[in-house]
Amino acid sequence: MFYVVKLFSIMLTFFLLLVGFVCGQDRVALQKAEKLYAEKNYEKAILEYSNLLDKNPDLITKAEIYWDLASIYQRLGKYEKALSFYRKIRSFKVLDSEQGKHSAHKLRWQYKPYALKQIGKILYEQEKYEQALLVFEELTSKPRFLFDHMGLQTTEAMLYKAMCLETLERYGEAVEIYFKFNYWRLVEIYEANGQLEDLKKSLSEQDEPLIAKWQKEYKWTRRKAVSELPTKRIHEIIKIYELEKKKDFDSLIKLAKNSSSYENNYKSRLVAHLLVRNRNKVLPKIEQALAKSEKSYVLYTVSGLIGTSETVELLRQNFKEPHDVKKIYSILNALSYAGENGKKALESIMQETSQIGIKDIIQQILKGNKEIFLPDNRIKYPPIPKAKLPKRFRASYN
Repeated sequence: MFYVVKLFSIMLTFFLLLVGFVCGQDRVALQKAEKLYAEKNYEKAILEYSNLLDKNPDLITKAEIYWDLASIYQRLGKYEKALSFYRKIRSFKVLDSEQGKHSAHKLRWQYKPYALKQIGKILYEQEKYEQALLVFEELTSKPRFLFDHMGLQTTEAMLYKAMCLETLERYGEAVEIYFKFNYWRLVEIYEANGQLEDLKKSLSEQDEPLIAKWQKEYKWTRRKAVSELPTKRIHEIIKIYELEKKKDFDSLIKLAKNSSSYENNYKSRLVAHLLVRNRNKVLPKIEQALAKSEKSYVLYTVSGLIGTSETVELLRQNFKEPHDVKKIYSILNALSYAGENGKKALESIMQETSQIGIKDIIQQILKGNKEIFLPDNRIKYPPIPKAKLPKRFRASYN
């Protein structure tokens, strides 16, 4: 009996070692496929992922493979294939007892909702707006994604829902979502339709009862109450648009000069957008500021986006302070927006500089590993609606 138990123990140990070895091999193969994907060697990556699927991996590994295959096909513009893999992830039956609580939680609240979001985005790109809307309605009716601590994924899903509604001419519903999730788009579409006054009246109707309530309950002054309004940022954006309407470009440039950042500040990005839109009127003032070496991260960006040989040369001249890391990065960033002129300037700087860090940044920019973060660039919004927008809409502060 003793020898039987010992033999069984040895066989069990051997079996566990074999399973561990096979799983280890699968993990190595997966890492190889992921490396090929990261290097954009898509054909070989697809082959590696397909070989892994033939080995019938566990559900969480299968989800990873399906996700990467879907992403590859999406990048290649093969949307139907991408949809098929996203839908396979959506079809997983997740049981805690079978997968383990952590894996089940990850599948249920990360992979499945993310796959649903990508399905909606592809349908939107294919101009299947009604189908996309159904997907985003399903997605936004669920709790937030597991790793969506800042609400970024939820916000993106709501924006796509609003864009579907806007394209389907359901403007009232779209406006209510923009009110809560994208102040910039809300003001943009009202401004483009000449309805800023309608928007201001609608906001006022909702702000005034709140101001009166706070003045009564907390004994606040009106100024204090106004400063606490949920609509404060919307009013700030309206004021910036009104500067453009009044052709007060000096004030817009002053706002640009006083901004401490560009990419992470919605007002700075809007100011940059409006200055670029009025480039012919503001270019002399921007060139004058750069010629004086006035440090302004927003003006650097605007100069790059305008991209004339003169503005590019002025950016090159401002690139003289090796210890000011933020200024260096901002100017390199700006040059990356300046088309062929900017590319030549970056190549010239890379040849002249002895700093490895600067060379690395420029190499990444020249390889195209960079995005332009204008207010309307992260998401492709539909054309500005030509129909009249609702003069009144129901706001939700929740």
